[in-house]
Amino acid sequence: MIRAVRMRLHPNSGQRRFIDETIRVHCYVYNALITAVGLYFESNGHYPSENQLNRVCTRIWKNVPSFHGIYQNTMNCISKRVLRAYRKCNPSVRTRTYTDEDGSAGIAFGLTRPRFKKPGRYKSFEYLSNRSFSIVSDAKGRRRWLKLGKMDGTLRCYNQNTPIDGIPKTCTVSRENCGTHCE
Repeated sequence: MIRAVRMRLHPNSGQRRFIDETIRVHCYVYNALITAVGLYFESNGHYPSENQLNRVCTRIWKNVPSFHGIYQNTMNCISKRVLRAYRKCNPSVRTRTYTDEDGSAGIAFGLTRPRFKKPGRYKSFEYLSNRSFSIVSDAKGRRRWLKLGKMDGTLRCYNQNTPIDGIPKTCTVSRENCGTHCE
């Protein structure tokens, strides 16, 4: 059973602009969530939940009209990335609190924050639901294209001979330093 299929994608110029814009927006939201998690930890003494960060992503998406051109549910994977980055920087932190002599709780010491990412270093985004993307085949099943939510047209795919059994659950689009294609 195949767990992951890696396909090389060749977008046209409009699709490349869409992918680059989506990656830029995801980088902006990632940096905003790093700040939000740090502020939340300072006030509450523990990390926010993934659902709370997803709500922050939705609020950011609603407040910035230029973000409406990308698929909003792709931002939900950013909350997982941010929490993973914080846990990697602070592996022993669940809650860092202490109790004073009078019984009041306080935060013992600060939190190490992960670095902000530059737009050139942020390389991928995910479609977490198979309702937001699909693999389209021709009538004979020889050629495949990838259809992503809110992107005009279909992406040309290579690696056509690999059989895909079942329905894929997630789709990760990453920008590689390989020239004119994405994977």
